[in-house]
Amino acid sequence: MFESPNKSEDTRRVISTFSSMYVKWKPGRLGIGTTKLDEGDRFEEDMSAIADLAVGAFCEYLGMLYEQTGGQVSAATDETSNGVLSGKAGVLLSWLFDNSHALKRLALVFDRRPDGKFRINRVGI
Repeated sequence: MFESPNKSEDTRRVISTFSSMYVKWKPGRLGIGTTKLDEGDRFEEDMSAIADLAVGAFCEYLGMLYEQTGGQVSAATDETSNGVLSGKAGVLLSWLFDNSHALKRLALVFDRRPDGKFRINRVGI
């Protein structure tokens, strides 16, 4: 998304467009930070690692659901998601899907239906 100035600008435009569709007030200036901003303390790298780990765990979970549902991940239910995950993925997913705190996280799957159209489903444990 940020490998070149052109792709960075495209990403900024997409985020800006979508955020203006959901924010009910006029947003100010949109700033996007990447790990290229690192000042040598590796803070940005450490913070982005959290998202990388969570996405990796989610991918493992989706792979398990894909196998259990014959490729119909959007049809998965709580009963479907009882497969075996690695210990690390289990810990990360328990955090990712924990909605008992003020900060909410949402896991979505964009899926192509048999008729060629797309659907979006929320996925959780």
